[in-house]
Formats: sequence, structure tokens, C-alpha cells
Amino acid sequence: MKSTPLEQDKEKLETLIACLQSFKEKISVLDYIQQRESFFKVMTEFREYLSSVNDLYLCDLFFHSKRYAEFESFFREKNYYYLRAMEASESLWIISQWNHVGSFSSLLEKDHFRDNYSNRWNDFLWCRIDSEDIIMCIGCGPMPETMIYIYEHFKPKKIIGIDNNYEAIYIAWDLLTNLALQNIEIKYADWLEYDYKDIDVVYIPAFVSPKNDIIKRITNTSKDTVKIIVEQSKYLTRMLYDTVSLELHPRLRVRSLIEWEKNKYIKRDIITLEKYDY
Repeated sequence: MKSTPLEQDKEKLETLIACLQSFKEKISVLDYIQQRESFFKVMTEFREYLSSVNDLYLCDLFFHSKRYAEFESFFREKNYYYLRAMEASESLWIISQWNHVGSFSSLLEKDHFRDNYSNRWNDFLWCRIDSEDIIMCIGCGPMPETMIYIYEHFKPKKIIGIDNNYEAIYIAWDLLTNLALQNIEIKYADWLEYDYKDIDVVYIPAFVSPKNDIIKRITNTSKDTVKIIVEQSKYLTRMLYDTVSLELHPRLRVRSLIEWEKNKYIKRDIITLEKYDY
């Protein structure tokens, strides 16, 4: 007898949960420091699997399932370690090639970063950046490729990166020093305490959290002309990242929401927010 649509949905959900459980078991036995290459390999396969699932209804079923909270807690932590370790590794590789002549993109070693960098133009489609602007990148990490992209393509007055991890800041600063980039500053700061009064454009990447509180802080301390660009994960990759609610601060509105799905490691939207008068 042919199964009903409800039974088919149940089977799809069970298959999805079984796949996630299999990845969890593989990852849980790996030490991300002592078994770094194996950890990288399995996490890369896992992230590619998440990005391959495009069934929005199935994703919604999973987000409301009993297992979601368990998987979210486990995979978000592992994804954070994965991203930071990958970024540090990539930056140290580029630093080792410091005498290379060519564009920054030609120095990138891993597909993950080449893919990100080649598609970064999409993030700024609805946000004009002028030569007198000061740009803030929150959570710049040890591999500040968004800051470098902005430097190479827009040449603003100043680019500031902040992070709450000293090791990440040290590696990022070493990278930028070796690349001899001008008018770029990286510093340790708490993005929930920072005063954004001099900033013209703020970029918030997918992995930074808590996004709603950060956006509230920016809105309360920034100039009236500020623009905020938010990288928002979607489909199953939402499990790995904090998302922003579009029930915004009363002084904010959505200027644009661009659906961008050509990145094989994360399904995402790019949301551009702006302030406006009451």
C-alpha cells in the first residue's frame, strides 16, 4: 500500500534525524585539537550535508521535533571550534606565503574561503560604502576576510574589526601586518558594550551572537545614518547559527533581504537594515 503524505514526511524526518545522529556519533569521538584533520574532514562533510537539504517543510518539522534542541546544542559548539580552527589555519598559511605577489584571493588555500571571498560582493549590493565611511566588522576572527574584501573593493576611510578572543585578534593582526594593509584596526571588545557612535556601516556575520541584542546596542548608540548588514543562515544551517528576528527596534527597517544560496557550506540571506526617523 502506498504511504500517505503524512507517513512520507515522517519517514523523511526519521531519515534526517538518523543522518544527524550518525554525524554526531562520528564527531563526538574526535578531539578537535589532537585529531584536527579528521575533525575538519567530518565537520566539512556535515556542513555540506546540511547545505544540501533544501526542503523547507522538512526543516520546519525538524526545528519543532523533540531532538532539535539536543542537536543544536551539540553542533553549534562543534561548528564554532571548527570555524575558528579553520580560520586560524588559513591565516597562518597565508602568513607563511608573505612574500607572494598577487591578490588576496590568490593566496587562499581552502575551498571554504575561496567560495566565501568570491561571493562576498553579494553582501554589499544594497549598502553603498563611500571613501569617508568607517566600517565595523563584528567577530572578525583570526581570518578577517570580510575586512580584507572591503579594503580591496571599497577603500573606505577606516575598517575596524572587533572580537572577544585574544588569540583570534593576535593572528588576524599578524595577517594584516604581513599584507601591509592601511587604515585597518583590530581590537578586543565586547560587541554588546561597544559604542558605535562613529560607525557608518556594521557587518554582522552568521556565527556572531546574540544578534538581536547586538542590533539593539548598535541602534541605541549609533548615528542616524548607520547601515547594518546581517548574514542570516537558513534551512538546516540555522541549527548552527543564531538568527535575527525581523521584529526590529522601532528605529530600524529592512532595506533589503537578498536570498543567496550559491555557497555550498551555508544557505543564507543577506539582510541590510537602516535607521529612520519616527
